[in-house]
Amino acid sequence: MSAGRNGKLYWGAAGADASTELAIAKDVSWEATPITVEQNYRGAPGPTMVPTGQHTYRITFAMKPDPANAGYVAIRTACNNATPISLKALDAANGEGIKGDFVLTTRTSAQPLTGVVEHSYEARPADSATNQAQFVTAT
Repeated sequence: MSAGRNGKLYWGAAGADASTELAIAKDVSWEATPITVEQNYRGAPGPTMVPTGQHTYRITFAMKPDPANAGYVAIRTACNNATPISLKALDAANGEGIKGDFVLTTRTSAQPLTGVVEHSYEARPADSATNQAQFVTAT
């Protein structure tokens, strides 16, 4: 889901709640895709897809480099070191979205001839026993 101009991205230390807003983030979007399995048994007309109750999650966002911003530094460091960071992406303040520990799997740097340099990121859930990725409902 693309969160649009109302989208919010929060960050924090891995294992903790992501409570600090990353105000320089833009184009925040999150995806929660249900996992299904194919079920087939003898005598059935064909396989059926059965939901497992689990999801795969993904967060994407962009921001311009700002070494004076603590959130930018934390995300850049987590990306460079392939270490988890706590993220929460919402469609609006107090909205719904996903949260948990994530690993930044992709960083793309746009170097336009004119305009501002911008970094785009993609985050996937980290293997975390304490802060697993999950869906967050509106509060």
